Amino acid sequence: MMEFTINSVSARLHQKLREYIEAQYPISHPSLLLERRELLDSPGVISKEPYIEATPVYELGPAYEQMNLPAHCKEAMTYFSELSPSVGIYKRPYVHQQEALESFLVDGHDLVVATGTGSGKTESFLHPILNSLIDEGFNRREQFQTHAVRALILYPMNALVSDQITRLRQLFGDERVSKYFRDHFGRHPLFGMYTSRTPYPGERTKEKDDYQLKEIIDYYLDIEKNRPQLALEMKKRGKWIAKNLTNFRSGKRGDWKSRYLTSPDDRELFTRHEMQTTPPDILVTNYSMLEYMLMRPIERPIWEKTRQWLAEDEANTLILVLDEAHMYRGTSGAEVALLIRRLQARLGITRDRLRCILTSASLGAEDDDSAAIEFAEQLTGKLKKRSFKLIKGVKEKRKPGRIGTTEEAYAFALLDSEQFTNRIHQYDTLRSNLQAVAKRLGWGDVPHNLDELPSYLYKSLDGFGPLELIIEQISGNAKKFSDIAKLVFPSVDMKMAQKATSHLLMLANAAKNNERVLLPVRIHLFFKGVSGIYVCTNPKCEEKRVKGNDSILGKMYDSPKLQCTCSKEARVYELLTHRKCGTAFIRGYISKKDRNYLWAEKGKGIVGKELTEIHLLVEPPHEKIQKGERSVRPVWLDIRTGYLMKSPPEDPEGYLKLYLPHDEANKNKKKKQTITFQQCPCCMRKVQGTITDLKTKGEQPFANLVREQFLLQPPVKLNKQLPNEGRKVLLFSDGRQKAARLARDIPHEVELDSFSPFYWRLKN
Repeated sequence: MMEFTINSVSARLHQKLREYIEAQYPISHPSLLLERRELLDSPGVISKEPYIEATPVYELGPAYEQMNLPAHCKEAMTYFSELSPSVGIYKRPYVHQQEALESFLVDGHDLVVATGTGSGKTESFLHPILNSLIDEGFNRREQFQTHAVRALILYPMNALVSDQITRLRQLFGDERVSKYFRDHFGRHPLFGMYTSRTPYPGERTKEKDDYQLKEIIDYYLDIEKNRPQLALEMKKRGKWIAKNLTNFRSGKRGDWKSRYLTSPDDRELFTRHEMQTTPPDILVTNYSMLEYMLMRPIERPIWEKTRQWLAEDEANTLILVLDEAHMYRGTSGAEVALLIRRLQARLGITRDRLRCILTSASLGAEDDDSAAIEFAEQLTGKLKKRSFKLIKGVKEKRKPGRIGTTEEAYAFALLDSEQFTNRIHQYDTLRSNLQAVAKRLGWGDVPHNLDELPSYLYKSLDGFGPLELIIEQISGNAKKFSDIAKLVFPSVDMKMAQKATSHLLMLANAAKNNERVLLPVRIHLFFKGVSGIYVCTNPKCEEKRVKGNDSILGKMYDSPKLQCTCSKEARVYELLTHRKCGTAFIRGYISKKDRNYLWAEKGKGIVGKELTEIHLLVEPPHEKIQKGERSVRPVWLDIRTGYLMKSPPEDPEGYLKLYLPHDEANKNKKKKQTITFQQCPCCMRKVQGTITDLKTKGEQPFANLVREQFLLQPPVKLNKQLPNEGRKVLLFSDGRQKAARLARDIPHEVELDSFSPFYWRLKN
């Protein structure tokens, strides 16, 4: 039976990475192979101990009827909160969302919303935008009919823009929300994404329409016609364009310009030309595109119409949202600050007519709240008639925690984690196991229906002392899993405590009440490649991890080191191997004029001359080595000093016998090239650059980890349209080029890795 605990998953991933390194960077000598294995299994070399962290749960505020809002806003928000399926407005928002809405709409403050990840920061600016539109529609109905940009949501990158457009589709793209606006205020709001991905740049032409738009719209219409269930799912998740696509594609026969125009019931503007003709009320873009839009003539109508709307009434203001505002620091922050001032100049407004909302999970994290306000003022400009207000999250008040008992630890350890992980396939078997756990804990009977299990677990675990203690410790704060396990179950041994804690977290993460997860916990697993392997030159090194008389070298290190800590204080050099047979070499550096000393690092010798890299064979050469280019020359290394001797020392103690490539093999090489072997002295094959270091390279090790992590995920849904049963892996990168390489290379590496076992079976 396989365990699916935090430690077992971490160990499986560690093992997968270690096996990859051992397979791709072979070592033939058993003593070196075992020593490297022990090195790779040492804590911190290729992986670290798991950390766990829970997303904080925040305090709920009152219903909209009890908030300090205008009556027409209360009415609208109450109506939207009662819609089913939900549009993302719940009956009771978080306290910080309530404070943001009241402060912005009633008190007139600009906002800095500094709450943690998963706290609903998006709603902290979407709800003020929504209510500003409601307020304008109610108080200035005639002006509300004017199309202009009323809210500009600015992001640092396209990926965040794409994520935001799904949220806008779920709220402003909902037909019930748009109908409410039409019935009460004469029209519904429009929104649009304006980035490099928005089709398409330049003037409209028939050829560009056919090339840029036809295929996209036909794709959606084909899904709607032939796979209606998928279309419904995409609409629910905000992945569907919020417009009448049939009307959008159709037009008068022979008149291509009548196609791809905005219909009266459209909520989303999909093309650049739509937005240039009819500015959306809510425009989502990134700061790079905004700079282009302020310069290019083709986007001029967007700003001219917005400028005219702003000039109609002093009460009309532009809302500027800077999401992930902490990214606008340093040079990029200065660029965005100047860009905001250019935007004001283009629209002809003062800073007081620009309503700003900045959101970030890290701003305001310090005790000094004034630093966040000062940052906001420097970025957007200082206000004369208003001020910024810092909004912080109020965490949910929970019951006090307590230490778990021995009986509770053994009860949770009884859980079959493999059956629980695969519960959608084997719930009947799991139920009897869960019943035994529940009986020990004094819970009620486990439900017969899998769909009822989440609410059962929520009811049983909500307020449970040991779980509340865990929540206290890890809410918004990552901590070592072993420390948490020992804190919660101190009366049992560490292995049992970790198993019980892991199972408790597994149950709490599966516990739900009305789609609210009791403990949204995440595990932080850290893995890295090897930056090189360095080895002590003392075969009798007492510091070795693997003891034995057949050792040819000493202790291995994962970073450069001048000397080993063994009694001989032997020199440490980088280990190389032949990729085809695993023969061991060490890398050193010598002066061309004085070859009697082996340096461990590249650089200049005492005389100031450039050193030349040289490879020295550690293992005895093949017995068939003959004279000529295949021959090797023995040399003896003083392991304490690093000096080389061409003749055997009288006392071999403290010396390591190595082999140099014959001079004839390198006589025609340029002076600064590496002195190495043309043929491997052990397997007799040509080298051609295959004597290499043991640094982990490329995307392959990462791809192996991704694939293993994917396979270890529990299945989520039994659905033929989900061939992986709902398993997902989302990868992030800190650069576009790196992300592009990952998108190209990882699927390729995973396919090769998947195909390799079948190829091996066919071959053998």
